[in-house]
Amino acid sequence: YTPRQSVIQTIWDTFYEDLGADANTIYKLAVDEENENMQGVALVLQAFAFQFLTDCYGDIPFTEAFKTDEGILTPVYDSQETVYDGILAMLDQANDLFGADGGTINATSDLLYGGDWSQWQKFANTLKFRALMRISDKRDVSSQLTEVLSRPVFTSNADNAAVPYLADAPNANPIYESIV
Repeated sequence: YTPRQSVIQTIWDTFYEDLGADANTIYKLAVDEENENMQGVALVLQAFAFQFLTDCYGDIPFTEAFKTDEGILTPVYDSQETVYDGILAMLDQANDLFGADGGTINATSDLLYGGDWSQWQKFANTLKFRALMRISDKRDVSSQLTEVLSRPVFTSNADNAAVPYLADAPNANPIYESIV
C-alpha cells in the first residue's frame, strides 16, 4: 500500500492548517476575552493536532508554528522531543486553566462536550497520559504518569472526545451520504 500524495497532504492540511491554526486563533481570542476555559480548549486542540502530526511525520514546525503575524512564514522544524515537551507543557497549562470561574464554553458550538469544561479537563489529562506513554521508551515518566492519574481522566467511553455525525450534510456520516 502506497499512500497517494494527496492523502498525505490532506492529513497535513487538516491537522496543521485547519485544526492547529484554528485552535491558535481560538486561543488568541480567548486571551483577549479573558476566557480561561476557552484558552484551555484551544490548548487541548492544538496539543492533539501536534501530537498526531509528530507521530505521523516526525519532526514538524512547533516552536515557530502559526507566527505569521511575527513575520515567520517558514517555521523551523523541531525534533519530536521538543514537540512532545511542548505538548506536555500545553496540556499542563490547559489543565490549570479549566475551572468553574474560568469563563463559558458555548454549548451549541462545542460538539464534543456541549460546553462542559470538566470534560475538556479530562480530555487534556488523558491526552497527556497518552503522550507520556508514547515517550515512555525514551525516558522515565513513571512519576508523571502517577501524577496525571491523580487528576480527572477518562473513565469510560462516555468521556471520549468523538465528534458526532449530525443529521444533515455536510456533517452527516459520509458513508451514509454516499450511499443514500
